[in-house]
Amino acid sequence: MSDFVVEVVAGVNFETEFIRMIEVSLTYGDQHGAAVLDRDARAIKIGFTFDEKLGRTVQYTATAYMESKDAYFQSSQPSFQMPSKTTPSSVIVIDPRSEYRTIQAMAAAVVSFEKYSFVFVDLKADSGEGPSMTRTLELTGERAERMALFAIGRAAKLDLQHRVRHVARTGTVIEGPWEPTGDGIIVVGEPAVAGV
Repeated sequence: MSDFVVEVVAGVNFETEFIRMIEVSLTYGDQHGAAVLDRDARAIKIGFTFDEKLGRTVQYTATAYMESKDAYFQSSQPSFQMPSKTTPSSVIVIDPRSEYRTIQAMAAAVVSFEKYSFVFVDLKADSGEGPSMTRTLELTGERAERMALFAIGRAAKLDLQHRVRHVARTGTVIEGPWEPTGDGIIVVGEPAVAGV
């Protein structure tokens, strides 16, 4: 019997995917190992005592925990779990993107910011995996485009809706109805009802 080492590596960018950490559980016969990958520890080595009967096949599973406080990102679930897999490789690359996908919503205002102080775009996203996700994008003359990201399960279907609120410089608020957001792009023009 001799020792052998398995290296667990994050195959994803934590920052761009808004992943806080990935917990990995490994099993080799009756031996167990665990690793927590994050922005500071993207690779971890775990040692096992080699067993000729088992060869080098290791079983593993992983759970990705999503960020929850970013201004432009929201996840339908706090975490996404990968199914159990086996591999004979001594390097295991963990990529949880096989379990979720990211939907982008972009809002752009083409209004006269001489008349409006702000334009708010309220987003409501429902994937059936938990409570509805909501975000409000604030558009101004200095920043007339903003984006929101939603992470949902790979097989889930997202129902995305938006509502626009124009805030006139006089203080009047013109609120539009909730509408489906087909392709994730919202171009905000002048309100249908003139209030200024």
